[in-house]
Amino acid sequence: MKSPQDLLRKSALVIAPPVLAVLAALAVGAIIILFTGENPLSAYGALFVGAFGSIQALADTLEKATPYLFGGLAFLLAARAGLFNIGVEGQMYAGAIVAAILGFVLHGLPPVVHVLIVLAGAALAGGAFAALPAVLKVRRNVHEVISTMMLNYIAYAMTAYLTVHVFADAGAVAQTPPILPSAVLTALLPPSRLNSGFLIAVVLAVLLWVFLFKTPGGFDLRIIGLNRTAAEYAGVNGRRVVELAFLGSGVVAGLMGAERVLEFMGALSMLSHPGMVYGYRCFTPGGEQSAGRDSCSDSLRCPGKWGVGHVAYDECSPRVGAHSRSTHYRFHCRRELFPA
Repeated sequence: MKSPQDLLRKSALVIAPPVLAVLAALAVGAIIILFTGENPLSAYGALFVGAFGSIQALADTLEKATPYLFGGLAFLLAARAGLFNIGVEGQMYAGAIVAAILGFVLHGLPPVVHVLIVLAGAALAGGAFAALPAVLKVRRNVHEVISTMMLNYIAYAMTAYLTVHVFADAGAVAQTPPILPSAVLTALLPPSRLNSGFLIAVVLAVLLWVFLFKTPGGFDLRIIGLNRTAAEYAGVNGRRVVELAFLGSGVVAGLMGAERVLEFMGALSMLSHPGMVYGYRCFTPGGEQSAGRDSCSDSLRCPGKWGVGHVAYDECSPRVGAHSRSTHYRFHCRRELFPA
């Protein structure tokens, strides 16, 4: 049995890197704020109060963190098997469009049944969209970064076509018809948009931790990710593990798209595709590629502990705080650094 000192030392090694990173970021930010002539303590105070200063502020922060939890878990499951699933965004699109369709075409269902059917359909759609790169990986050794990156554009084009030309709702904005009230996820703290999707993400995180660290299947998946050659030599079916990891990652990504549609948007709109806000920023190369790499690497450094959760929370709490309480500092800094 490990001694308390060993457990304390191990915990410190896990906690220290993210804590030091946050402190370093705050120090750099304070220097920049000082250059603008403002008080860093006042700015950070407004940021903190805006994100955590009330129940509604905390609810808004958790609501913004929910898709990051889903996306981080989707990426993490594949990464544990040694896969770099860049296709989380495309799999999310697949889940979102299926959720939107099932949300408005299935009439007369009880709310719980309707929500479960929509979530199941979105999960299957995400898994199905992950099946092609999985097969290409295990059958033809096509690198998953290439195949999933290309499929992201296919998913976006497919979703756009269905939204604009097949299931378009009447109106100025190209979007699917609003989902029925029976398919809406339960609000937890109105008027905040925090909904039961957050609870689903938390439960899913616990279940994935149990699977990865307490089951034979999770052990096989982890050792495949560490050394596939050695694992296959020991008798692990590497092809099956890689396929299942890819499919599971797609299932979680599909749920991410469903959660956004069933509450955050209420329909799938060309003006508010979920990936433009979450999937593209965190999990695929693009305009904010460095942010995506950092989020993914942070999740990998602390898998099964608090990596995904703290990345989601750290990413969203400054956004909520800045939006609600520190608008003055944002625009003042912009005016000082980038004068007209």
